[in-house]
Amino acid sequence: MQIKIAPDELLEHFDDQRDRCEYQLMLEGKATADPYMPTTIVPQPGAAFVYVPNFVDGSRVRVRLTVSGDEWRSHFVAPHMGGVALSKTKAKS
Repeated sequence: MQIKIAPDELLEHFDDQRDRCEYQLMLEGKATADPYMPTTIVPQPGAAFVYVPNFVDGSRVRVRLTVSGDEWRSHFVAPHMGGVALSKTKAKS
């Protein structure tokens, strides 16, 4: 499944060699045992998407990006509701 992420400007600064994109699933109200799993960003015209390879219908997903040393994270959301919005949680030191 591909999940749209916001803000779109994050893609402008994302570097596959330096930065990280990760996700976490919540199944039946519980976060999976592996806190975050690596994934990729799929750029599309006008938007950026995160690829979640093992998404299960009914689950929720949380996305975390590390971009230029800053950490961005979403809440757990049902992605069919329009994607995920990320907020900066930690600025680089």
